[in-house]
Amino acid sequence: RHEKLTDNLIHFVVHSIAMVSPDAGAALGLSQTKKFLESLGRYGSTPFLWSMYGSGELPQAFCRLCAVFGGVYYLGRGLTKIIVKEGRCTGIVTEEKRVNCDYLVLPDKYIPDAIVPDDLD
Repeated sequence: RHEKLTDNLIHFVVHSIAMVSPDAGAALGLSQTKKFLESLGRYGSTPFLWSMYGSGELPQAFCRLCAVFGGVYYLGRGLTKIIVKEGRCTGIVTEEKRVNCDYLVLPDKYIPDAIVPDDLD
């Protein structure tokens, strides 16, 4: 307002460039605007990333990242048991085979009824 910007331009800068709430302070707004400007031209003519071939690229990107860091995705398989030791998941049972793991990420609707302690299997 000090620079006599129109309300429409202020709204555009706050929401589209700085991506902050209207009540954000000047320091945060400038920091976010700087981040936006530094992103210009990095991966094309826009600072935003979106998939070129549909939203299926997002899970594929996570799968690739997972593989790079030694992870495994189990897709399209049933989960029979989650094996827990000292409050942490140490493995799963799928298709009558045990698979050891350090971390398990799954939606709660897929959590099986059988969560067994590690020493009982």
